[in-house]
Amino acid sequence: MINAQRVIHMARMEMFEQKEGQYADAVEGMREEDYLSFHLLIDFVAAAVLYWGLYLALVAALFAFFIKRLNSILAISLILAGSIGYIIFEYLYLQRSARLLHKRYAVCKEVERKRIRNWEVLKEMYEQEEKGRTPKEEEIFGTGEA
Repeated sequence: MINAQRVIHMARMEMFEQKEGQYADAVEGMREEDYLSFHLLIDFVAAAVLYWGLYLALVAALFAFFIKRLNSILAISLILAGSIGYIIFEYLYLQRSARLLHKRYAVCKEVERKRIRNWEVLKEMYEQEEKGRTPKEEEIFGTGEA
């Protein structure tokens, strides 16, 4: 006999998985420190590539349009300005990323808790269904014990 409440709950669980399942998958089995470390490492590399790519493009544009000769003072100034700018940029970028990742982790963990609660409700429905079987149904379906 099909339990209508169980079918409705399973349909809701599937809709939940379609809409929010990827959030729970992102943090499943991960501690917050691991999640943050992994994503901050990716953000660090992405920020470095972004910064140095834009900086080198800016320096190339300066040489193409404004600077005709390179002397040692100009070279040292460009390297020093680029390095200081890089340190400041990375610091600010990683601070922003860490704040966003903390928030995202909290949202993903809440979705994971909802998923677990849904599975627990479904398990309870199955257990209630098992308790309500008649002897004839037991004969047909078995006891459900492995």
